[in-house]
Order: sequence, then C-alpha cells, then structure tokens
Amino acid sequence: MTIRLGASVMLVVCAAGCPTPTPAPKPTPPPLPTTASERAGLRASVSSVGRPGPGTIVNVSFVLERAGVPKLEIDASLTSFKATNVWILSPREPAVVRFWDAKGDLIDEAVVWIGLEPSFIDASSKRQEYTLTVTAPPSLASVSVAFGHFSGLESERWVVP
Repeated sequence: MTIRLGASVMLVVCAAGCPTPTPAPKPTPPPLPTTASERAGLRASVSSVGRPGPGTIVNVSFVLERAGVPKLEIDASLTSFKATNVWILSPREPAVVRFWDAKGDLIDEAVVWIGLEPSFIDASSKRQEYTLTVTAPPSLASVSVAFGHFSGLESERWVVP
C-alpha cells in the first residue's frame, strides 16, 4: 500500500493481518425474454419428433402460427408509422433445424427451405405445419427449429426419442 503525504511518499507493508479488499459482486444479468418461441405475433413450435427407422434420419413436425393481429398505425401527417405483429415474408423461407447434445451444446444445424402459403403470408390463414426430414448427428439429444437465420424466432427444444 502506498500513502502519499504532501511531497513525500511512504510505503507501508502489510503483514498477514491487513484486510484484503473484497471483489465487487458480479452484476446480475438481465432477465431472459419470456420466450424466444414467439416474436412480433408469430409463434414457432415443434409438435413432434420421430425416427422413421434405425439410423440418423429424423422427422420434425414444425408449426408456425399467427399469435397476434397485424396492425399498422399511420399518423395524420403521413410522416411516421408504427407496425406491430408484422412480418415481411417470402413464399420460401429457411427453417434452421438445430441439433443439441445431452449437455445442451449446439452440435450442428441443417437448413430446410419451406414454402409459405399465400394465405399465411397475407395473414388470412393462422397456422402452417411442416414435416422437416433431416439427417441428424449420432450424439443428438434434442432439436429446435429457428424460423430464418436471424429473426430470433426459435421453438423450444424437443427431446428426440
């Protein structure tokens, strides 16, 4: 420990009896979002997972549902707008099947392109279901499916039998 007294400096050596500073507690991380399986009025879920036979082929039933009503608000001056529960969807979108091991580590993923019905794109249909057939790694314990690469919309994990 160094103590400064005016222009002179004095060095103090602490023996075993000196207190040691306690580290500051780590800040509490922010809470996780309620669920990543629902974003902006769209919900992603896995309804079943099965193996059609021995081997590494896995069938994943993936469901997309509209969970909110699309809404667009435009101010009277037509200079600003606010959109909620709105997705810009294409007729073909990627579904990313993620493979997790028993420790919860991501071990691989497969991209399957799915076709969206025009009625789902325009929000007149509320639900679409797909069977995604993928080749899975041998150490597979569970799967999840993300809608697109960067949307943040991903189903909860489903244990593979």
